[in-house]
Amino acid sequence: MIVKMKKLSLLLHHAEKSGLMKKLQEAGLLQIELKEEGATETERFKALYLMKKRSAQAVAYLEKVMPAISANRTKPVLPSPASSDPLTMLDSIESTVKAIQENESAQSAVLSDIRLLTPWGEHGPVMQNQLAEKGCAIRFFEAPDKVFHAIDLTDKAVEVISHENGKVLFMAIENGAVSLPIHANEIKLPDSTLPQAQERAALLKQETESLHQRLQEWFPLLPTLSRFAENQHSEFLLEQVSGSLQATAEGRLYFITGFFRADHEKPLSELLQTFSCYWESHDPSPDEEVPVLLENNAFFRLFEPITRLFALPSYHEMDPTPLFAPFFTFFVGLCLGDVGYGLIISIAALIAFKKAASPIVRSTALIVAILGGSAVVAGLLLNSCFGSTLFAGSGIPEGSSLLPLAWADHLCLLGPFQDASGSVYPAMAFAVCLGFFQITYASVIRTLHAIRHNGWLAGFYPISFLLMSIGAIGLIAHTNFLNLNLAELKVGRFAVGAALLHLSLTAYLGMAVSGLFFLLLFNHPEKSILVRPLTGLWDLYNFIFGYIGDLLSYLRLFALGLASGLLGSAFTQIAFGMITGPDGIRHFNSPLFLFTILILLVGHTLNVLLAMIGSFVHPLRLTFVEFYKNLNFQGGGKAFVPFSRTENKSSH
Repeated sequence: MIVKMKKLSLLLHHAEKSGLMKKLQEAGLLQIELKEEGATETERFKALYLMKKRSAQAVAYLEKVMPAISANRTKPVLPSPASSDPLTMLDSIESTVKAIQENESAQSAVLSDIRLLTPWGEHGPVMQNQLAEKGCAIRFFEAPDKVFHAIDLTDKAVEVISHENGKVLFMAIENGAVSLPIHANEIKLPDSTLPQAQERAALLKQETESLHQRLQEWFPLLPTLSRFAENQHSEFLLEQVSGSLQATAEGRLYFITGFFRADHEKPLSELLQTFSCYWESHDPSPDEEVPVLLENNAFFRLFEPITRLFALPSYHEMDPTPLFAPFFTFFVGLCLGDVGYGLIISIAALIAFKKAASPIVRSTALIVAILGGSAVVAGLLLNSCFGSTLFAGSGIPEGSSLLPLAWADHLCLLGPFQDASGSVYPAMAFAVCLGFFQITYASVIRTLHAIRHNGWLAGFYPISFLLMSIGAIGLIAHTNFLNLNLAELKVGRFAVGAALLHLSLTAYLGMAVSGLFFLLLFNHPEKSILVRPLTGLWDLYNFIFGYIGDLLSYLRLFALGLASGLLGSAFTQIAFGMITGPDGIRHFNSPLFLFTILILLVGHTLNVLLAMIGSFVHPLRLTFVEFYKNLNFQGGGKAFVPFSRTENKSSH
């Protein structure tokens, strides 16, 4: 849900400014609205920004290189107590890092020289100098085989140095100042010899190790430097916010506005009472841009990153997280739709959850484990395990199932089977029915939200789509429109279509006509009543074709599960086909059994990886497009970031 916010308006004397701002920063309760032009860049502001940047870069560099450097050292050199001064530490670290970077750059250049010189050996600069003394010039070339053999070598002194990997390295000796035309890539060698370059590289490596040794002296004081960096960041934020306040009365008064959690009003009020200032708090107006803070239970909180992936809701919207989370979980399960794949994903995710230390990794692993569990449930419904039929039952070819438990067939409500008409896939009709349910659910929520925030009249427009969709489907079932046989629709053993006939044709007709009436008269209330029927007709056109497209889009849930199952089944058949004899008996003692295991491992690993990608992307699309559209979700909210000692993304 979206946490209720209140707005604070505060008038403050300039003498109280510094003390109050520090207390507000320590409390971390209020998000302060700043001037659009930002803070005034005073000398203190610039100095704090520079120090914040320097200290943060130093800490980040030490944290990055510490594991690698420490792994190559046996015993760290402890710093002297005098070296614990943060500014001394910064100066020393920065100079050392600069020297290391210069050394690394020089090492890169020397290694490049060594790569150029190595193929030529001593034919390089030494020979160039010797021949230059005798009035000759030497040039170095490389060319592919075909290019080299096409070169006219008449009247040219050419010596091949090496010939490998389809490439020829050769040199040409020229007498006098005349440069012979040779159509090949000429190589410019460095001035140093190969031994000189190798010696220089060794020296630079030694210097770098010495610099790393010097840098290692600061590792034990990294916590001290980290605290200093945090303090500098906190001081900078204080200066930035203080310099962005709106001054009035020739700078003697400051006017502060901001937002805070409604349940934090008491501690904020107690804090302000300790200062000589005037303030008042009130609910935000509907047209104000209010920061957003999401607060959900442990399960729904796992799905908040998915909400942020699209956009935070605006303050006056609903939090879509608890609305789409159950659907998204089940959609992912249907797209994977395999007991074996789901178990592997869940077990791997739970192991990662247990071993990981990072909260982000742990929450990600936990949601993956939940989605894997959903795949197990969907796999039971679809009667699939590693692409093979899991349980026997009616309509299942004899001997094709992994477990001959006919009673378990009742669990597989969506599993494919065969009848007199051929193969039947209940999951196909189920996907469309599931889409209808989610779209209807979104329309109901949209209607209730509109009534709650804008009154009963605002609910007529969204409920019109709900009435028209239900009414149209009921009419199609009763009249057998276009011979769709909707009344005969079945999902496995459930006669879904027959249930539509429980309401009369008149009732469905009343729904459709009422919905059309509401749509034509109550759309866009800001427009004239005479214009609304025209805009309503346009909305009706978009609704009809959009609704059909939305329903059909849910077929991807069936198609992805089917594709994953067929591909898994193909890998299984190929693997076991290698050890199956003409008599149909599998010979597990065959030497080809190793290839069977290899194909099973590689094939199913590839299939589960592909299935995982599709199983995340397509439910995401159904959420962000079909569900959000029918929910009328706009998004665009800004996160609640209270003024505090650290730069939080949000606060709970």
